Amino acid sequence: MSPIAVSSSVYCYWPLTGLYWNGAATKRNYQRKLQMNHLLKMSVCGIFLLTAGCDTVKSELGLDRHMPDEFSVMQRAPLEIPADLTTLPPPQPGADRPQDVTAKEQAKEVILGEVVKSKAGSVAKGDDVKPSAAENALVNRIGASNADARIREKIAADANQSQKDNRPVVKRILGIGSDTAGSNVVDAEAEAKRIQAAKKAGKPITDGATPSVND
Repeated sequence: MSPIAVSSSVYCYWPLTGLYWNGAATKRNYQRKLQMNHLLKMSVCGIFLLTAGCDTVKSELGLDRHMPDEFSVMQRAPLEIPADLTTLPPPQPGADRPQDVTAKEQAKEVILGEVVKSKAGSVAKGDDVKPSAAENALVNRIGASNADARIREKIAADANQSQKDNRPVVKRILGIGSDTAGSNVVDAEAEAKRIQAAKKAGKPITDGATPSVND
């Protein structure tokens, strides 16, 4: 049943309840609730933005970048080709590498100069390590052991010949001029003084030699 207006749209009477309803007051209460909800939402957003800068919140949201600590990065043992592949131990997934040594042992080697002991045996310095049979085969295969002892002399001779071939055409055919192409860089400051002096003397600016930085 629809309400019956008692006055000009301010109070309405509900016959079933026997109550009067103040339409203006209810509208104000509704607007206040909307404002409170809006303020509450804005406050929650503000608190979230303020706490977003904290490390814990960044870490929880996945916004924090975890960079490796340069002081905790371990030096890994170099890869080596064993002399005999049949003597290799069976692989153990997830286990530590037998060539790895602890940070304490590495520091001891640096300070005391001792040979580091690993699970696979002694790890000597680079100068004391002898090449394996596979490494020797690789060196012989690429011909590194047959290097020319006069390679530097040959490279120098090739460079000289290339320089002769790049001489100016007049020098190569008629033997006139220098071995290198002429390149004259003008001295700007001296040239400006020369032009000013020629103007004061009433001479043409082309009178006289152009100074260069090579003079």
